[in-house]
Amino acid sequence: MYILITSQTSLSLPEQWHSYSASGTYQNITSVHRLRKLLGSNESVISQAGRLMLNQKMCLVDVAAFEHSIKKIEIIMSKNGDDTKTEKIKSAASAIFNLYKGHFFSGDTLPSWAIAFREKLHDRFIRFIEQLGMYYEGAGETNDAISTYQKGLEADNQVGLFYQRLMAIYKSLGRHSEVASTYKRCAAALSDMLGIEPSDKTKELYRSIKP
Repeated sequence: MYILITSQTSLSLPEQWHSYSASGTYQNITSVHRLRKLLGSNESVISQAGRLMLNQKMCLVDVAAFEHSIKKIEIIMSKNGDDTKTEKIKSAASAIFNLYKGHFFSGDTLPSWAIAFREKLHDRFIRFIEQLGMYYEGAGETNDAISTYQKGLEADNQVGLFYQRLMAIYKSLGRHSEVASTYKRCAAALSDMLGIEPSDKTKELYRSIKP
């Protein structure tokens, strides 16, 4: 049964499982009664228009919350003339980091659709990191930009752009030792995981600090 309970009323559930046909056979969930008992309430699963759905007033679907939070931050970023814009973005970003602690599903024994869905969420998070980091750079929030790219590398240490942006920031601050250490970290990760070297742009950033 591919259901992960993350708190007493919180359900980690991919969007394919948000609803089922009321006339279905339920191979993954043996009975609606069992699921309601698992969630602690008869109201946790409801029927609407002939379909069974999680009652989102009672169940927090973390995937849905993740997507909602990213859309929220994109709306905030698109607005101009708001003096509290950056603080709002920081607050919204914190919620996303609390939701995304790594892959929603771990292991390689998942069905193919679950692995594909996991990768979709991962890619969405990586795009969010890039968007947020670039926003912070443009807003002069250097420390937040550094922290954001570092969080991105914690999620995926093969993203060359994150290394490049960290190296560029460190170079602008005159922190050449950190440019070098970031490059070496990038080279080691790409060599170990993919058997390749850093990109020409990453190498160029590294060479630019050498006497």
